[in-house]
Amino acid sequence: MVVQPPKPQRNPVSKNQKKKEEEEEEEEEEEEEEEEEEKKKKKKKKKKKKKKKKKKKKKKKKRKEKAKNPGKK
Repeated sequence: MVVQPPKPQRNPVSKNQKKKEEEEEEEEEEEEEEEEEEKKKKKKKKKKKKKKKKKKKKKKKKRKEKAKNPGKK
């Protein structure tokens, strides 16, 4: 009797399941990219806010100085 090599087993994962997994991976990647963009935007906003605060402080300081020395420009 001749011994036949075992038949290769088929992959139990169906095509639909593979597609779903690929789609999920793509969605996850997109979400990560969006999160990174949001973080960058938030950072920019924070910087802008800080700058604005600094400007306001400077103006306030100038106003106080002018009030102390009304003759000086």
